[in-house]
Amino acid sequence: MGCSSAFKTYFLLFLLYSCTLGMSKEIKAQKRHANQAVTGIVKGVYNPFARLDFSYTVTFNYGQERDTNLQGATTLHDEYQWGDTVWSSGSSFALVDGHLVVINGTGTRFMQGRDTAYLVHSDINGKETVVSGSLTGNTQITAQNAYSSGPNLWGSGTFKVIDGHLVVVNGSFKGSGRGGAGLDFTYSGTSDENGKMTIDPTSLHGQTDIHERGAAGDLEWTSGTFKIVDGQLVVANGTFERRVWGFAGLDLVYGGASDENGKMTIDPASLHGQTVIHDKCVIDDDVWFSGTIMFVDGQLKVVNGSFERHASDAAGLEVAYRGTSDENGNTTMAIAPPPPASRFAGLYQAELPGPNAKIQGRYWGYLRLYSDGTVLAMETGGTGTADEVAKIAKWFHRPYKDFGTYQIQGTAIEMTVSTWKGTVHYQGQIEGTTLILDSVVSRTPQHSTYRLVLPGD
Repeated sequence: MGCSSAFKTYFLLFLLYSCTLGMSKEIKAQKRHANQAVTGIVKGVYNPFARLDFSYTVTFNYGQERDTNLQGATTLHDEYQWGDTVWSSGSSFALVDGHLVVINGTGTRFMQGRDTAYLVHSDINGKETVVSGSLTGNTQITAQNAYSSGPNLWGSGTFKVIDGHLVVVNGSFKGSGRGGAGLDFTYSGTSDENGKMTIDPTSLHGQTDIHERGAAGDLEWTSGTFKIVDGQLVVANGTFERRVWGFAGLDLVYGGASDENGKMTIDPASLHGQTVIHDKCVIDDDVWFSGTIMFVDGQLKVVNGSFERHASDAAGLEVAYRGTSDENGNTTMAIAPPPPASRFAGLYQAELPGPNAKIQGRYWGYLRLYSDGTVLAMETGGTGTADEVAKIAKWFHRPYKDFGTYQIQGTAIEMTVSTWKGTVHYQGQIEGTTLILDSVVSRTPQHSTYRLVLPGD
């Protein structure tokens, strides 16, 4: 439990949020206890060409700041299978809120026990979305090949990608709630053409009263009754408590109650504990670096803080924004300035040698190597007409971040860049203002000479 969900006044119980059928995969650490350390070593055992070799440690100190450590080679140089997903070259591993995740990556996910696969994309924080149109294989669910998702068992329906999530449309399911808080009940329902799930209120049977303190999702309920309201499973007439600790220096508790329709209200007076962010904290789409959590007009907000947000533009490249919040939690942000450009920024003409050392083809490209190790590389894919050069020139001053990475040691250079051809890894030499690069594009080796034509600023 990171602090990323601490700001939602609406909750989804472990029964409920399974019903959303979100397929985003996040490898979480073990259950956190006081002074517990989770360690691991990841090597390229599935594919040695991936060149992975790193170790990580996450220490959970109850009531204190978390301590994380990740060292080694974390960027993939070839395909690599991790769990049920084969991640492409250029993807990287990172620790985000104590979770080991893949960032800035694209992978093929295979559904266990089914002839079904789809593409997922992870952003800079490891948040995953399913790529539209990528679903392949058998997408039908029948009684003979039922699909299990959390507490729900689907007996019919069709897999479909909607708004970046894998859902089941026009399906039927059965579910159950057993275990903590003395619960033991069953229910059933259907999904519509958009994947929205509706539970049949007459299908709820069993022990639905909470008789003891028990965890459900991110909340601990001390009383209440499960019931169906507008086709959704809720806890009515209940009381709950939420604790967030161990990440970004946070150790806070708040509580509230639900009415007869399951609508939840948080008691602002219940908030207490360590509410100051001392470390990187992911909240929805933002990465917060400082601030204090408090209630403002009945809503949990970060006040007097600073954060960063990453979003994709129309070209599919990532743009970084930086912002702050005031004493009321209102936020303002602007496009973050890029780091200073290092050498080799400018417009290049690339030459592809053919047989007998003759030039097989030429195209124009724009390359900018930043001082923080990131690289922006664009190319026209053509032969360098005036229109193509003008098109490339439009990219000169756009502040993209995490488009690629590079390393320079002496006159040797390595780059891993996402291009229209996919992720490409370059190795080569620096000769003045010329780069001699070898690469593999679509598994085909290439040798290119990049000569600077127009320096950038």
